[in-house]
Amino acid sequence: MTRKYQLITVIFLMISLIMTGCGGNSDNADRNGKNRINSNESNVALNLAGTGNTPANLLHDGMAAEYEGYIYHIDKMINGNLWRTSIDTGESELLLKGMLHDINVNGGAVFTLGSIPDPNDEMLSLYGLFRINMDGSNLTIIKEGSFEELILKDDYLYFTEIIDGGLYKIRYDGSEEKKLLDDIYDNVAIIDENIYLMSDLDEEYVMNIYKLDLEGRGQPEKVINDVFGGTFDVVGNEIFYIARDNTSNIYRYDTLTGEKELFLSKWVDYLNTDGEHLYYFWSGRRQDNSDSGVYKSSLDGSGEEMIMPADVFFSLNIAGGKMFWHNNDDERRISVMNLDGSNIGFIEQAGN
Repeated sequence: MTRKYQLITVIFLMISLIMTGCGGNSDNADRNGKNRINSNESNVALNLAGTGNTPANLLHDGMAAEYEGYIYHIDKMINGNLWRTSIDTGESELLLKGMLHDINVNGGAVFTLGSIPDPNDEMLSLYGLFRINMDGSNLTIIKEGSFEELILKDDYLYFTEIIDGGLYKIRYDGSEEKKLLDDIYDNVAIIDENIYLMSDLDEEYVMNIYKLDLEGRGQPEKVINDVFGGTFDVVGNEIFYIARDNTSNIYRYDTLTGEKELFLSKWVDYLNTDGEHLYYFWSGRRQDNSDSGVYKSSLDGSGEEMIMPADVFFSLNIAGGKMFWHNNDDERRISVMNLDGSNIGFIEQAGN
């Protein structure tokens, strides 16, 4: 169930070392003349009650998010240019060029991580946490650096720093920055008023799932012991995980009651939901791979049916009644389809 490729961290590290010292002029337009970097725009008050994307989408690279009749999405696997597409008309508009990911949308603003072209030198890039209006205007750099796992919760953004490691919290205007925990790089989710994360905080190479309050007070509480598979999934108030128990079973943990139970007697990946059904990828058991594909089931796991055969499948996102994913092809394309498996196609890509 590995999600974030470790190669990404290495690439970001190499690029960050090369680009150290690069900065942007807040009064300059980018090379396309569309977006301005506005350091003062972050002072505008926003109403950000709630979240910016679902935990499941954000654990799967945050490629897509739904908000007020639009799907906000990237156009290439792992990271790409930022677009919005009307749910009603299907018309798409390019909002911001860059290598972006972890999309969060709320209160009239879009927040994302990654890099954008340096307005002073198109051969260089600026890395950081960015904000734009929903129409792509008023680009703001909230914080420069190399980050992952962006989560918007009310007025605050939570993210990990991938060079030195650490879980951080910052207000949407760039104020009140606080480090919550050391040595955290990925596998973070927020459910209700708590942060859940997978890490080896107690013993090296022994991964557990911990709970931490949104202020980072006290020691993280271990809620699930000795997990396996590289990550976990979140659907509603439940965490889905693999235990290191010499099986391929998927277990579910109810964050409200603390109860744990067996969910499926097989290893499935990228669990997500539209609120009515579960969707996931299963690599199957048959030698001819005829049972490998994307499946749909009831929320309790019953009534499973394959909606699309697939041998390779990554990063299932759901937004606006559509499913987004990629299969690691040479063109880095993101695929999209209806939730019944119909109308399969590719997301439009912006020219380089």
